[in-house]
Amino acid sequence: MKISRFTTDEISMLKEKCNFSETELRCFELKAKDYTNTQITFELGMSSSSVAIAMRRIREKITFVMERHIQEMHSSTQPEGCNGSGCPVYHTMQEWARIPDSLSIRGRMYIYGDYRTDEDVSVPRIKIGDGITPISALPFATMSITNSDMERWDGRSELDGNNLGDVMWIDSSATIDKPFTFHTDGYIVLVFKSSKDHAQVNIHSASMKSFFIFEKPTDINIHSKEVFVRKGMKCVHVSSSDGAKIKFVPLV
Repeated sequence: MKISRFTTDEISMLKEKCNFSETELRCFELKAKDYTNTQITFELGMSSSSVAIAMRRIREKITFVMERHIQEMHSSTQPEGCNGSGCPVYHTMQEWARIPDSLSIRGRMYIYGDYRTDEDVSVPRIKIGDGITPISALPFATMSITNSDMERWDGRSELDGNNLGDVMWIDSSATIDKPFTFHTDGYIVLVFKSSKDHAQVNIHSASMKSFFIFEKPTDINIHSKEVFVRKGMKCVHVSSSDGAKIKFVPLV
């Protein structure tokens, strides 16, 4: 948490709501000017340990106030009737960075709406709370969906057969050096003839700097598995059995 990165409006709000002591307020104002702890020690004539204690208390108060502030923002946009732990909380990367010590709630989805993997492609990412780990320390989750999920969500979006583009089959020619690039948003689908078939595919960001593994091992008895992908992302065919196929179904 770097206090000097807060905006002037946020600085004013924190001074008003954090109930800083006189010493904490003086330290806070110097930190807002990007002073180091050592510089504050000399400026205020305090010991280094006293400054460290004051800064710990300041951060605790800021975390509490910013968390309440974001919760208020969230509640104002919360869907009607959604008030349980399973309701998603949606914020920007900058807003989440304001509350790095906030403890996650078990089962709650935390959405990073402007998580970016490339300058031209913004990909939302989600985290799932476990009740014991701070939100900032939770790993990002990869969400895959079933046929029934696709039908349900497509229906909610008023999609029909006319919204789907031509199916494109992806074969072993897709490699790290020559990946298959998704020209539009859509679904990548793993299709299997039997429960013994398997497939594993690497889905990369547009910049190829990050990826996640999308797979179906042989011990899962399903005939297909789908995941939503964004325009600009890339697919590298890693491995599959003879009875497995990989296809891309674009949304147009």
